[in-house]
Amino acid sequence: MDNLFSIGKLSKMTGVSTRSIRHYEEIGLLSCASVTDSNYRLYGEMELKRLQQILLLRSLEFSKVD
Repeated sequence: MDNLFSIGKLSKMTGVSTRSIRHYEEIGLLSCASVTDSNYRLYGEMELKRLQQILLLRSLEFSKVD
């Protein structure tokens, strides 16, 4: 089973604010792996890699293309 991270843990691991992570979800760039019964977002290795890709493309000044 994948390691699952809370949004706070993901934020600390990547240096991205929880607000930015939620924004990436809202615009469809990132999704959480699952949501707990208490409505907490959980992220796995795949989502961590996706966030790292987003950060790389952002640093290269790429934007979302529809």
